[in-house]
Parts: sequence; C-alpha cells; structure tokens
Amino acid sequence: MGTAGYLIISTICLSVFYLVYLLAFKKETNFKLIRFYLLASIVLSLILPLNFFRIQIDFSKLRTGFENSAITETIKDQEINSSIKTDNLLSEENIVYQGANWSKIISKIYLSISIILLLRVLWQISFIVLTYIKSGKTKLDGFTIVLLNQGKGTHTFFNWIFIYPKNQTDEEIDQIVSHEKIHASQYHSFDIILIEILSAIMWFNPFVWMVRKELKLVHEYLADEGVVNAGIDKLTYEALLINQVTEEKLIAFASNFNSSIIKKRIIMLNTNKPEYQMRFKKWIIVPIGIALFMGIAIVNGQSNSDDNNPIKDQFVVVIDAGHGGSDTGAKTTENELEKDLNLSISKKLKERGNINPTIKIISTREDDNFIALTDRVKKAKDEKADLFISIHVNSSDENHQLSGIKCYTSKASQFSAKSDEFSKALIDELKQIDGIRTAGEPGQADFFVLKNSNCPAVLLTLGYLTNENDLSFINNKKNQELICEKIINAVEKARIN
Repeated sequence: MGTAGYLIISTICLSVFYLVYLLAFKKETNFKLIRFYLLASIVLSLILPLNFFRIQIDFSKLRTGFENSAITETIKDQEINSSIKTDNLLSEENIVYQGANWSKIISKIYLSISIILLLRVLWQISFIVLTYIKSGKTKLDGFTIVLLNQGKGTHTFFNWIFIYPKNQTDEEIDQIVSHEKIHASQYHSFDIILIEILSAIMWFNPFVWMVRKELKLVHEYLADEGVVNAGIDKLTYEALLINQVTEEKLIAFASNFNSSIIKKRIIMLNTNKPEYQMRFKKWIIVPIGIALFMGIAIVNGQSNSDDNNPIKDQFVVVIDAGHGGSDTGAKTTENELEKDLNLSISKKLKERGNINPTIKIISTREDDNFIALTDRVKKAKDEKADLFISIHVNSSDENHQLSGIKCYTSKASQFSAKSDEFSKALIDELKQIDGIRTAGEPGQADFFVLKNSNCPAVLLTLGYLTNENDLSFINNKKNQELICEKIINAVEKARIN
C-alpha cells in the first residue's frame, strides 16, 4: 500500500468513527469516555491502514461489465499514426499519460499545504516557548504559573499555565488557575498536538476538522466539570465565564480558558450526568474497529492477491501485436505492412509458448483489427499478466543502413527493474541468432503500453523494414520461428526466476 492508499483508508476510518460519534456520543455528558473515544478513533485510524491481513473474495460474478476506461482523442491519434522508428523515438518518448500528470500536480498541492500546516504547528509551539522564556514565572502545586505582561487570554501548555493577572480579582484568578490545572493534569496538550498534526496530514478531510473542534470542546467541558467538582460555586464560575468571553486569545494551539462556545459550556454545567450513561456505549468502538479491520483485509486481498501469491499454475504472458486495422504501422515500398508481420510473429509465439503447460500466452489481437492502447494495457490487467511483450518492426526513411533487433523498457513503469531484468535475458537469447544484429543493451522509451502496464513490460522491434537485410531476414518463416523460440526461452527463464 502506497502513501496515497494509506491516507485514503485512514481518512475513511476516521470519517466512520466520527459519524458513529455523532450518532452515539454527541449528546452524552461522560466527557472522560467521550475523550477516550475520540482519541481511540484517531489512533485506530492511523493504525488500521497498516493492517496487512488479506481476505480474498471473488467479486468477478458480481461485476456488471461496466468499463471505466476512456480513450482520449490524443491517444487515438497517436496510435493510428504511430510506428516504431528510430528517427521519431524522441517524440514517442514524450507521450504523456495525462492521469500521471494530474497525479503529480495533486501530490505537490497536497504536500505544499501539509508542509505549511506543519510549519504552523511548529511556529505555535515556538511562540509558546518564547513567551514562557520572556515572562515571569512562579511555582504552584507542581505547576508553573507564567505571568503575562500583555492582555492576552489565559491558556495552558502541558504544566505551564499562562495567565494575565491584571484586572483580575484573587478569587477570579483562583478559579481560572483551577480550570487550567485540569487541562494540565489531564495532559490535554498532548491531545491537541496529536490532532493538530493529524489535521496537517489529513487537511483535505472535513471530518478531521470536526474531530479537532469536538476534542477541544470536550477539553473545556472536562475542565469546567473539574472546577465545579472542586467546590467552586457554579453561579460564580458561570459569571466568570461570561466576563472572560471578550478577552483576546493568545494562541489557538494551546488549551485556553476563553472560548467562543461559552453558551455550550454553561449548558453542560447545568446538565444532569446519570451514573449509568455510556455503560455499554463505550464498547461500540470495538465492533466498529473490527468491521474496518475486516474491510481493509478484503481490500488488501483484492489488490494484492496476485502480487503476494508465490505459487501460480501458469505464467501468464500477454503478447501484443503492434498496430492493426487502419493503423498499418511501418511499410515498405512493396507495400509490406508492419502490422502483418507483428501479427504473424504474435501467432507463432502463442502457438510455441502454449506447448509448455506452465506458460499461458494471450494475444491482444488475433486478426487484423484496430485496438486502442488503453485496451492493450487493460487486457494485461484483466488477464493478471506476469509479463507483457509488445511486438513491432522498425523503419527509418532517412537512413536505410539502420538495422538490428532492439528491446525497449520504461523507467516510468513501477516494474522497471523487473522489465530491465527480463529485457537483458531476452537480449542474451536473441544475440545467439545469426543473420541479424541484436543491440546489446535495452533502450529506454516511455511508450504508453510500457509505462502503464501493471506488470513487467518490454517492447521488441525485430529489425528494420527499411533495411534490405533485415527485411529479408524477418520475412523468412524459419527465422520467425527461430525468433519465437528465443523469446519463449527468455520467458521460461523469467518464469523460473
């Protein structure tokens, strides 16, 4: 699972937990258990996507046959007019898969916003530390009381209680400090740092901001509850809350006495809190967590069943006969067409390869018909191919001396390493053929079928139609058989390795 997959699954988990919170916990008044649920939701949302268990379910019978692939006009034009030529290779290499470009753009936007938000968290912590250093301090019951020189709002950061004593009576200061002691003693600052970092990572998820708001509100409820339980008169304390509303906040990052939700806090102070509440609700997180765990395991089973199954009955190879139909590919002055040679060799490869029961050869086309590039790649995906080989013949109108067999791979493919490994084995086999030269190293080209295949992929050009020797060699049926033999030898080695 990549980073994007982790973020998506983690986002889904947090969203589910929050929706359950709205249904089951929103109106409850056992704030300690609510805090536990919210924190557990955050932690589980970060841990559950790391689940590597797999449950494999065959959904093939449930599919409706709806196809989601779309062929753009650009891709159609490129396929109809393309032929594998050395002199136009650079233009072919510059074919851009628009989905990949959008992916890069979205990734950059995501990272930029996340970095800005994380820097904001660091700045807030630095600001608090700097304020602590500059201000006067005194110790009280194991807490550090930081006396602010400017009229900023009271707040707490771990064991530091920041307070602006000017214009406050001794009684009010005692009540404020009692409130802030609850924040400090219950380590609310830890919760805030956790949710702030999570918000920076999952900023695109609206539910994370809702969880952030609810968690901070619960902190205030807990502190208010602790003050009243300590023996401070409720009406006096409520009056203090109202008087403090207009105070300016120092920083939203720390737990603070002042809040824009004073009305909600006062209502909660006067709400009855039955002892039996949430006796059973607190366990609801267990079945929800198990359900999400099972769901992720099913997703893992669907996406990774083939990649993680070391034993397969057959090694599946998709042979792609380049061009076809209205797309003729290269051609000679005698009107010999590349598409026909590609199809002929593809058929021979299938016939020879399927002699071996451990190898299964599948063709993208069996006759002279046009197949879009996206459909060729999709064929390999649908067949769960272990290897993709695209067959072509080259040409060069400018230089008829160019000749030889050449193998291409793409560095843009996620399987580039395995593709290079197979291409070298393929070259070693083809170099044994007399009568035609084989390039000693694979070329690099970002052809669509190479960089978008879901398995190791190579594109093989079997000589030049514009070279007299190559044309004579490739037209010979025995030589075609020999080429197919060498390709299958390389496939058998790849299957064993």
